[in-house]
Amino acid sequence: MQVLERTFAVLDVLPQHPGPVSLKLISKQTGLHPSTAHRILNDLTCGRLVERPEAGSYRLGMRLLELGNLVKARLDVRDAALKPMQLFLAHDDVQRVRAYASRSGLIGSWSNRTLCAVLRADEASAAATSVDPRPRVPLKTPVWASFG
Repeated sequence: MQVLERTFAVLDVLPQHPGPVSLKLISKQTGLHPSTAHRILNDLTCGRLVERPEAGSYRLGMRLLELGNLVKARLDVRDAALKPMQLFLAHDDVQRVRAYASRSGLIGSWSNRTLCAVLRADEASAAATSVDPRPRVPLKTPVWASFG
């Protein structure tokens, strides 16, 4: 699995820079020998995860955007928010429970300058109830969350 760790290290360097990154800089920041970094970058380029805009420089590839869009299309904001809200509200740390007694959590989306509540979780029962019949929020819609 060492090759995967090295591959992730190479991928992690690229978004830290606004433009293409040189092989020399990638090698320096990952601690990999330039030939090792080059071999990994070549494999990532073949898979379109990395692009080579010019000789010796690299940037993240369009395949990552394609994969990200697939994840985004499958994401249900309500389901993603439910468990963290319940865990936060049901936490048994005495200080936290005292500090947040009688509190609830709400997540919603903006629509036509109006906040539409999607999910409300109450601390007393750590249960969540949907306050809006729409079970999914399009990710293009700005999402709002509050605890208080």
